[in-house]
Amino acid sequence: MKIEGIKEFRQGELTLMTAGRFDNYDAAKSYRDTLAAMNVPSPFVVAINQEKKVPLKQAISYTKKKMAAKKEKGKKKKQGK
Repeated sequence: MKIEGIKEFRQGELTLMTAGRFDNYDAAKSYRDTLAAMNVPSPFVVAINQEKKVPLKQAISYTKKKMAAKKEKGKKKKQGK
């Protein structure tokens, strides 16, 4: 089995290994499912910011707010404001 883009870094006593980088939770979940289908034992999604693990719910909330702001900015630009 070959998995592209595996990164390893330390956080305190833990060694974290990640595979993939995603801008949203749905894409990360899809990749998790792909890894499970490749018989990777118990893959799961974590949120990493500046090489530190952050709470997943917090990351999802931040991403949703960021996407909404980007969408709103696009609407205003279309309207010429």
